[in-house]
Amino acid sequence: TGTDHRDLLLTALPESAQGKRLALVYVGGWGLPIPYERVAAFADWHFLSLDAPPVPPPNWTVISRDLMEHPHLVASVDLAISKPGYGLAGECVAAGTPLLYPPRPQFAEYPALD
Repeated sequence: TGTDHRDLLLTALPESAQGKRLALVYVGGWGLPIPYERVAAFADWHFLSLDAPPVPPPNWTVISRDLMEHPHLVASVDLAISKPGYGLAGECVAAGTPLLYPPRPQFAEYPALD
C-alpha cells in the first residue's frame, strides 16, 4: 500500500507545477493514444511520467524512478492515466487514486478490471 508523499514529489517538479493537480501517466510497452500536442491546454494540471514522452509538453515532467516506490507515487497524485493492468489498478484502488484508461479488449482480464 502506498503512502501519500506529495511534498516529496513536489520537490522534484518545477515551480510551475506548484498548486496544480497532478496526473501520473504510464504508457508501458503497450502504448497509449495520448495527443501530446494537446496536453498543454490542461493548464490546471501538471503531468508526470517515469519515461519521456515523444513530444514533451511544457506542463510535463519526467521524474526519477529513484524518487519513491511506485505505490507511493500513485498515492501522491490526483489521477493515474494508464492502460488497465492489475499492478497499477491495484495500486490505484489501495490508494484511492482515480484511474483513467482506454479500452483494452484484447487483454483477457480487461472485463474484470473494467
